[in-house]
Amino acid sequence: MALLSATLDSARHPPLAWDVDDTQRRGTGDRRRPITTDKIISTLDPKKLDSSDFVDLSGRKFPSIIADSIGSCEIRYGWHARHEPFPINTRGFLYYHLPPNLPPTCGQIRFRVTTNDDPGQFERGTDLIGLDATPWSISTFSLMCPLYEILRKQLLRDQLITRAFVDTMVDLQKKYGVSKTSPREMYYLEQPFMFDMSMRVVTFRLVTASKVCGMKLTKLFADHREAYRTDDPYPYQGRLLLRFERSTLAQHHGTRDVVLRVLKVLDPITLNNPAYDAYVPLPEAGTLLLLRKLSEVFVLSWNLEDENDQVSSALQILPSNQAEGNETENGDDDELKIKIDRTSLSLNLSPSPSLTFDPELLTPSDFVALEGRIRHPKFPESYLFYEGKYPATAKPFPKGTRGFLYYYCHPSLPPTFGELRFRVTYSDNPMHFRSGHDLVTPSKTRWSIGLSVLTHRANRDVLQCLLEDGLVTQEVIDAVLKAPDTLGPVDAHQKLHYLEQPFEIKMDAESTRVDVVLNDKAKSIDLRNLFVVTTKEGSLTSIKLPYVGTLLVCFERSTLPQHKGRNMVVLRVLQFLKRRQLVIPKLKGSVPMPVKGSFLETFILGGPCVLAWDLDDDTSSNSFSCLKLLPSVTPKPQDDGLHHESTSLILPSPLEEHL
Repeated sequence: MALLSATLDSARHPPLAWDVDDTQRRGTGDRRRPITTDKIISTLDPKKLDSSDFVDLSGRKFPSIIADSIGSCEIRYGWHARHEPFPINTRGFLYYHLPPNLPPTCGQIRFRVTTNDDPGQFERGTDLIGLDATPWSISTFSLMCPLYEILRKQLLRDQLITRAFVDTMVDLQKKYGVSKTSPREMYYLEQPFMFDMSMRVVTFRLVTASKVCGMKLTKLFADHREAYRTDDPYPYQGRLLLRFERSTLAQHHGTRDVVLRVLKVLDPITLNNPAYDAYVPLPEAGTLLLLRKLSEVFVLSWNLEDENDQVSSALQILPSNQAEGNETENGDDDELKIKIDRTSLSLNLSPSPSLTFDPELLTPSDFVALEGRIRHPKFPESYLFYEGKYPATAKPFPKGTRGFLYYYCHPSLPPTFGELRFRVTYSDNPMHFRSGHDLVTPSKTRWSIGLSVLTHRANRDVLQCLLEDGLVTQEVIDAVLKAPDTLGPVDAHQKLHYLEQPFEIKMDAESTRVDVVLNDKAKSIDLRNLFVVTTKEGSLTSIKLPYVGTLLVCFERSTLPQHKGRNMVVLRVLQFLKRRQLVIPKLKGSVPMPVKGSFLETFILGGPCVLAWDLDDDTSSNSFSCLKLLPSVTPKPQDDGLHHESTSLILPSPLEEHL
């Protein structure tokens, strides 16, 4: 906050305003340069301003302001040691501002910059910004000092404050004094403030009509891991504009929790160590501040009823500006309650961010940069990870992940198979959606999050957006929730939800187990001995695996001549995820080498033969018959299975097919 120093000279003898350089003040003798100031303001009420109230403070360190028939006082742009001049083009009107729905303790004198002296330009102007990145101001509490009597009398004359309020605040200031070390004074909960990410402690002074108390925010961006405790624990450099606000998150429903929102990133955030692993979540404008403990990332919050916490006990004395906070007292009006029953409990969804996942309705505000992030900034508690199913195993999105999240369900599949995808584009223009490409995983498959994961409680805000967009219905959600739980443990088997869904096979494994997820249950199938060679040395028989490598494959219905009229499936080799290598040279040629785009083969009677399974064989020994119960995307059939280009890893959407 800017501070005032005032003189009580009578307006009958207009004073001189002294523009003083600090080096001159430290010298001997009076070497100040006088500048005559005859500008007299008549009011601080923005509704009563006149062209004569227009003032020019540009480049001045200690300009003098004369209140008509009262006296004059100095005002400053900086505070205490930072006596910096007012910026160029500081021309406009001084006025009194009181945020809506707040008591007079939150009032302040501000400066409205305008293009000329016409009071009609006031509403079109902008407030002068101070050194702390918030509107320059002189707080009502600061004006209670006897030296500031002139401006206080002007406010009384304008009937912007009352005598009773002045008496109360003067007594309060006599009791607690005026802060001489910090400009960070807070008068209401949602008041913005600047925060330096490299600082260990930031101290605040909280002021109300009955009490003044201190508060400290400590180590918000410190890395608490053992390796950083002796070294510099603050990985980031930069300044942020933050504010407290009442939480409307579902987990805080019915509580008095407050959170911190990042309003603006004032400086580009830089790393003290370029190799830092982003363990401390990186803040982004418009999002809530996150905290990491061990492997868990969550929204930083304080419960105002916690008397043992110094931040909570301090914040609870402040009034709250509900209009600026854009929220209700307990969030009930903003809550959307949707009955989602996985454990016979209703799930209360918090208000969704203003965005859409409908590719036909995208706007520039839906564009998001996920590169280097673990989670989506508008869904800080979601499980929308690039890799890993849980926070402990999640990995950040790769470089270049900038674009739009969108929802897609293949027209040949039931609506329960819908999924979120990410379309990478080079700008935030939705017109570039069609020319973009979908994000892929390290396995070269399309990155996606299916409904079976989106119905998890951590993704409730995402699910709410889908419901509001009409992309999914409650009936679809109910059907997904009744299906077998497919989140499973981290090391669960690969799962098939539709016939052509890609999965991995390791060439150096004797078997690959895949879970086939049906409507009401899941069955397992084992792909055994695909690349096994049986050798015999004397009376000993042993199993050898001559190759290493990882394949991406998928089942598809066979159209080979030898399978005509039968319900057979084969395995298509889509991609080599890890390079195939022969590790037992003497067994070269003992099993057919897989070829990208071809069907997987084996040797029968000394010759190659396509591996195939009969889905109509319902004998107990044929576990593959359950595959016929899976939905199918029915890709375009091939005449044969030998040495064709791979079927698409990424099934085309209607938009892509339109291209």
